[in-house]
Amino acid sequence: MVVVRGEQAQPGRPVAPRRSSVARGMLTQTRATLAAAREGVRQMDGYTSDARWALSQVEVLRRREQVGQEVGTALHELAEACETAAQIGRVVDRHLRLVIEEVRKVDGKASVLPATTQQDQVDNVALRARLAAVQADLVATRPFIEQAVVRLGWASDYARQAVGGPGPDAQLLVVDQVESRLTGVAEVSVKLRQHLTQARDDIDRARGLADAICGAASVRMDSHRDRDHSPAAREGRTTPGIGL
Repeated sequence: MVVVRGEQAQPGRPVAPRRSSVARGMLTQTRATLAAAREGVRQMDGYTSDARWALSQVEVLRRREQVGQEVGTALHELAEACETAAQIGRVVDRHLRLVIEEVRKVDGKASVLPATTQQDQVDNVALRARLAAVQADLVATRPFIEQAVVRLGWASDYARQAVGGPGPDAQLLVVDQVESRLTGVAEVSVKLRQHLTQARDDIDRARGLADAICGAASVRMDSHRDRDHSPAAREGRTTPGIGL
């Protein structure tokens, strides 16, 4: 016995569109998780910019041959900005892993959606193709965020080591080392945003396909319900105690 929303499914009647609506709801949640990841990347970029500004201050003070407390303060601010950006990057990576898992679950739901019509079949194939594209984008994205976190960690370590270092030579070294790392982070961030934007667009297309599948199932349910309650259907039913 198959029961849908408390009602027994009857032969010839379509199953209520619960699976497609569940898939659609899961995609909405997935998009929200991806939005959190994109916001995290924006914040990471902001702290990376703060780190670059602090690095520029270290360079200015070094050229003025000011190697005292002011340089130490700038180096501390540089290290703090890099560490914060790296922490945010780790959170972004957790969001990405969660989105990948959510998309796999949606694909599992999509794999068992009923395909009553040819259009259902077309939409379902397209939906699963979009889900596969999202997974591919996000799997390709994770190495970029990992690279950014590693480079930010290196930059922070260099800055920490230079605080109270032996003099201008040590500060020149940290400027060169940190600048190369932060430049690498900026390059990686561009690729990261591109992949996340593509993943967002693919999720939006997948939601549209899920809406179409769910809408078509709802229309069929309404059509069968209307036929069941039509005068012709009622006249065709046998009244208890009357007839043969």
